Amino acid sequence: MLERKAIRVFRLLILLLSLMCTLMSPSGLGFARPLRVTASILPIADWVRNVGGDRVSVSCVLAGGSSPHTFTPSPSDVTKLARADVFMTIGVGLEEWAQDFITAAGKRGLTVVKLGERIGFKDGANPHVWLDPNLAKKMVLEVAATLGSLDPQSRALYEKNARRYVSKINALDKRFAPKFAALGQRSVVQFHPAFTYFLRHYGIGVLDVIEPHPGKRPSSKHLQQIILRLRKQPRRIVLIEPQLSSKAAVAVAHEANASLVTLDPLGDQTVPSRSTYLSLMEFDLNALLKALR
Repeated sequence: MLERKAIRVFRLLILLLSLMCTLMSPSGLGFARPLRVTASILPIADWVRNVGGDRVSVSCVLAGGSSPHTFTPSPSDVTKLARADVFMTIGVGLEEWAQDFITAAGKRGLTVVKLGERIGFKDGANPHVWLDPNLAKKMVLEVAATLGSLDPQSRALYEKNARRYVSKINALDKRFAPKFAALGQRSVVQFHPAFTYFLRHYGIGVLDVIEPHPGKRPSSKHLQQIILRLRKQPRRIVLIEPQLSSKAAVAVAHEANASLVTLDPLGDQTVPSRSTYLSLMEFDLNALLKALR
């Protein structure tokens, strides 16, 4: 009789433990383990780390060297996503491979967040919204809101960390904005429209774009028009990116006697000067400022 009671008590304990594990899962009331977040690009991964702290475990699909326009996820990327609770992307057409990636991972209950669309941009718009500090701040707050909705017990922490991180973006912006304002009117040629929002924020015009549509080779006529426009400029600058071929940009710069300036829209975890969002922005701002002065 006592043995039967002991067995029933043991089974009840197992049931209670199982229930606790359920409640401490992504679909429950909190987390006994860090939230597992997969980010499509490095800036998002860095925002999540700064907002989530030790309450998140973050992996990044494009950690450096690849363009989201031409990227194909590897089997190891699929495996990581299959273990994730959240997949954070920009959306707005940046990660055209994302849906196939999600399907291949086959993770039931995966939360997919498109930060660019959360702040009002629609599919088909220029997706490089993270390079505008004001838009970045809005997306950082969306990161905090997402983490808080999945882990309500830590919501106050996420919101506090987000506010602290936003203040760092503000500080960086306030350091550089007056320097660009002092330059007066300036225009540059972009290789592809990655820096449109970035340049607009700092008052720099876009003279033209060499490759308006990623992966679509520009015509000779288009390149010649850019060369002619560049030659009329007192200061001739062509922006290139480390993730994309610069062959066409080099040809244009050579014919127009223009300077090539490398700006990085994505960052690289293996390069300390571009391994976080803030260091990436500082790298780009310093490089552009030096070229324009």
